[in-house]
Amino acid sequence: RRWASALRDLAGSPVTEAETDHWLDAARPAAEPADPVLDPARDTHARSGQVVLDLDPDTTDALLTWVPGVFRAEINDLLLTAFGLAVADWRRDRGARGTAPVTVDLESHGRHEHLVPGADLTRTTGWFTSMHPVPLHPEVDDPDWAEVWDGGAAAGRALKRVKEQLRAVPRDGVGHGLLRHLNPRTRDRFAALP
Repeated sequence: RRWASALRDLAGSPVTEAETDHWLDAARPAAEPADPVLDPARDTHARSGQVVLDLDPDTTDALLTWVPGVFRAEINDLLLTAFGLAVADWRRDRGARGTAPVTVDLESHGRHEHLVPGADLTRTTGWFTSMHPVPLHPEVDDPDWAEVWDGGAAAGRALKRVKEQLRAVPRDGVGHGLLRHLNPRTRDRFAALP
């Protein structure tokens, strides 16, 4: 109960309210006029597929240790960069112009005790789940796609760019949910957004 009350108070704090424009910008759709969109009649869950890959030990080691070490990154940085590049390439193959971001919702455990001084959640169980949108812009200018898919310098530049975008998220993203759901002065502004 004290944690829930503290979050409500945090939602109305000037520090959290100062994040409003950041979160409104992050949540707005960024489709460009010529951007291909999914067809709601064709592109459904029922028609979706699945790709399963088993990585060899050397590739797994590179993915989990070597590449993050070289770029001072985390595995999420690598996976989100790959996803952002895959979407950008999919759009490019369909004639899209420009470099519209792909927005993803990132989820975390929501146990951000550092935001509430003195908070102690050790006697609680489960996640409190915090979710926030992040627009990914992996492309730097007009990348050499062969170099991207071969893991060349263009892939490294994309990883650096996405990593910087993820690090720019204020306070682990918890402000988005606070402003969207708990702050009576801001929640209506978020209600119309996806």
